[in-house]
Amino acid sequence: LTDITRDQLTQNISSKSPSKRTWRKTRRKKECEEIL
Repeated sequence: LTDITRDQLTQNISSKSPSKRTWRKTRRKKECEEIL
């Protein structure tokens, strides 16, 4: 993952709880699933 992608994920977690819905909204779903 690039720093930009990590920043976006971090912002999503900060603004909302890291629920499955938040991860689904991200464009790169596969990369998010790999993190989880």
